[in-house]
Amino acid sequence: MHNSSFESNYILDFNSNIKNDISSKYINEVVRSFLNKLSISEFSYIEPENQITYLDFKNRNVKFNYFYENIMFDALKSDSSVKLRTKVCVTFDKRVCDKLNVDSGRYYNTLSVGGVDLVYFILFTLDEVYDYIYNSH
Repeated sequence: MHNSSFESNYILDFNSNIKNDISSKYINEVVRSFLNKLSISEFSYIEPENQITYLDFKNRNVKFNYFYENIMFDALKSDSSVKLRTKVCVTFDKRVCDKLNVDSGRYYNTLSVGGVDLVYFILFTLDEVYDYIYNSH
């Protein structure tokens, strides 16, 4: 887990003994498949409490250091270039995800810096998560 001075008040997350099972198996499998179709093999997750929402921007809760603490903290410099690792935010908020990936049928959106997509917001529904829970237990 990466530490950050920012914590959103608008994020839903699972806080139960099956959270690790859902995250490590179902969500990770879906995210990896989604990003592989975009030729992205390396990524890391932004922890739910450190994710940003539309309301965080609207209410001006996000300070500039948020981007360093949560997105650029693991930048790799080589020769004359800097490589930033793709970050993923798992969200249940359809308003954040207005793009549809036709290959996967999954809604998503991106946060771009300098024209490069750095953060992928990938939409999951509670129904599909509960379907996974019910079918695996």
